[in-house]
Amino acid sequence: MRVLKRLKLSLSRFAENANGVAAVEFAFVGGMMLAVTATVVQVGLLAMAQAELDNATTAASRQVQTLSAATNYDTPEKFKALLCASGGTILNCDSIFFEVFPVPVQTDQTSNLVSPPITFDASGHVSNQFRFDVSEKGQPVVVRVMYLFPLFIGPLGKLLDNVSNGSHLLASTTIFTSEN
Repeated sequence: MRVLKRLKLSLSRFAENANGVAAVEFAFVGGMMLAVTATVVQVGLLAMAQAELDNATTAASRQVQTLSAATNYDTPEKFKALLCASGGTILNCDSIFFEVFPVPVQTDQTSNLVSPPITFDASGHVSNQFRFDVSEKGQPVVVRVMYLFPLFIGPLGKLLDNVSNGSHLLASTTIFTSEN
């Protein structure tokens, strides 16, 4: 009987004791708070990277539009260097891919304006062959720049990836008629 009384007293003291309740509650909620915070940071970085990609595309497209690309940026390597120089701090040049191509005025080639699906080889590198064709004066030109943004967050990152390698594909396209 005495043992039962002691046990009952110990259990009632344990039930009344509120020490450590905050730690236990944080253990339940802390993981979710951390995941949501990481997702907000990731979405913010995605938005910044998209803005930098848009700015780089606009700056590089202006060179093509004024046909200074025909003399100064006439190869894909030189054009990529211009994109990277205009790209800001978030963009990694190794993950930038682009196409520059004319669209004939007489045809309806709106299918060319959709970003192509990105394919990967066995080692995980992009295997697409992108066009680079600087056009003549008065020709409509499409400059499409794509960037594979690496995602760093865990399970919630699956909500943001849109490419088979777990990255997020950002795209920026400009269409204009070349000058000069």
